[in-house]
Amino acid sequence: MLVEKIRTALRDSEFLTKLLHDYKPGEVLIRENQPNRQLIIILKGSVEQLKHYETPHQVTVDIMGPGMMVGLLSYHTGQPAFSTVVARSRVSTLSATQRHVQALNREFPELGEVLQSLIVGNLADRYRRMVLLHLEVKNLSNTLQMERNHLRRTVQELESTRNFMVNQEKMATLGELMAGLAHEINNPASALLRSVDFLASALPEVIPGQNESGKSFERDFFIHGMNSVAPATDVARSRLNQLSKEFPGLDRKHLRKLVRMDDAHLDLITGIIKKENKNKVNHLLQVFESGVFLKSINISTQRIQHLVQSLKSYSRQNTHIWESADVRDGINDTLLLLGHRLNHVELERHFDNVPNILCMPGELNQVWTNIICNACDAMNDEGRLIISCGLSAGDKVFVSIRDSGPGIREDYLSKIFDANFTTKSAGGEFGLGLGLAISKGIIKNHRGSILARNHSEGGAEFKIELPLAPPKPA
Repeated sequence: MLVEKIRTALRDSEFLTKLLHDYKPGEVLIRENQPNRQLIIILKGSVEQLKHYETPHQVTVDIMGPGMMVGLLSYHTGQPAFSTVVARSRVSTLSATQRHVQALNREFPELGEVLQSLIVGNLADRYRRMVLLHLEVKNLSNTLQMERNHLRRTVQELESTRNFMVNQEKMATLGELMAGLAHEINNPASALLRSVDFLASALPEVIPGQNESGKSFERDFFIHGMNSVAPATDVARSRLNQLSKEFPGLDRKHLRKLVRMDDAHLDLITGIIKKENKNKVNHLLQVFESGVFLKSINISTQRIQHLVQSLKSYSRQNTHIWESADVRDGINDTLLLLGHRLNHVELERHFDNVPNILCMPGELNQVWTNIICNACDAMNDEGRLIISCGLSAGDKVFVSIRDSGPGIREDYLSKIFDANFTTKSAGGEFGLGLGLAISKGIIKNHRGSILARNHSEGGAEFKIELPLAPPKPA
């Protein structure tokens, strides 16, 4: 309406004709941050409003056409122009200063009223658009924040999955190496055990030497050496002091051998010593010690074979095969292989009779290893470790592993199962923070639960519950 009134007035007004300006495409009407003392009304064509905002390039803010006002805020406030206005096509405008507007109101009062209404309408329209734009930006910000949070969770899940897969691959490779090593150790250990069994039965038969009654001292002392048991440290020390007084002529090396003998064989040696037959004494002591060493070899070989069996059971080369297994066997195998960490730990086992569960034993062994190693770390490899096993409600088997360490900081209880969370960053210790995260993943895969808490009697306790048969093994 204002444009039509201006066009009508232009036909008869030399004053209005002087206020007309034409612009070619690309020409600047108003420049950002420059003073502006004119109110520009677009009569024909369109202009583009541009703004610099934290970028070297200008951003298009708005497109304006006939009837719209340019530079309205800078015109009224006297402040520098907020944006740059450029002609998009050939543009005709009416440009008026405050002096021109006052004269316009005097000479064309009807046109002045329309102009004032248009100014108010333009301001109201801009305010409305600003509010709508603010709401749109707010909605976009909320959407962006939701997407950012979702992306962050996705990245965390991907990282956790990647760590789990990497660890699974490492464990699978380690399992193959352990199984191969166990096989290689088992062959010589079995041969050694067979040889020891043969020597233990054959040597007493081939050892010569008989006394007047037909009894072989050598054979008797050899068998006694194989059957002898080392006395406790305090008993051995007391007997050593007593024998050193009875036989001052014997050195401590011979006396330590006498400590292991029973009274009957000690009496035989005493009689020979009294006859001052040193060669005979040395010979019988060597035969006796040969029996002791053969027994030691037999025990050590049996332990190696037991360790090999536990190693093969622990590694479970087919770790991804679900099978029926007794969780107590896996815990015992783990404890045996971690024996070097438990030398100074008081170990208590409270195992109730429990049925077999459907599980992947190799993966569960990894859980027991992670938790027991963490307990040993917390106790500095000395203290008290209590492992319990039994049935809980809902046809589930529970395993509780409790230590006598300092416990878990309250603010850590909600974080210890997170990937990459570790407290082993000082004192020469190092950890990746994956052990408990992987353990939780394994238990979750078994459709079970794992919880950590500080026990009322001190120390930390981990409780795992496993169903007898997971509904859908993953």
